[in-house]
Amino acid sequence: MTKKHSAILGILLLAVLLVANNSSAATNQSQSQSQKNKHKHKRKYKQHTLVVTSTAYTMRVEETKKGHVGLTAWGDQLKPGMKSLSVSRDLIRLGLDHGTQVRIEGLPSVYIVRDKMNKRWKKKIDIFMGNDVAATRKWGKRQVTIHWQSPLKK
Repeated sequence: MTKKHSAILGILLLAVLLVANNSSAATNQSQSQSQKNKHKHKRKYKQHTLVVTSTAYTMRVEETKKGHVGLTAWGDQLKPGMKSLSVSRDLIRLGLDHGTQVRIEGLPSVYIVRDKMNKRWKKKIDIFMGNDVAATRKWGKRQVTIHWQSPLKK
């Protein structure tokens, strides 16, 4: 082997080692960043339980915003079958904000807060029942216990 070939092989070997070293460092940096992100997203939550007055509503024109059947105050479009709630505005301040998951004792599903009520209502939820007027009437007005969690403030 000539000196020229030895020099070229030496340079190639050095290049391979540098690439391998950089790749290893990038992998370690990526894993380190991944670990940081994992801890960053571990939020702590506060559990809430509250007794509220509950009623139910449907998509009938007389129960929704005129001209916008199924459109919520937060801009969500409701469809029959959705497990959705409307909450009084005082409950929003307690952490029942848009998108919050709520469990209602006595009902099997988890409901999502997608609508807010007129300011006159206090400690009240309205359960969306699609087009089922009979179920809405059967539900009537009753006291229920609800459970949800909200992120702790830093």
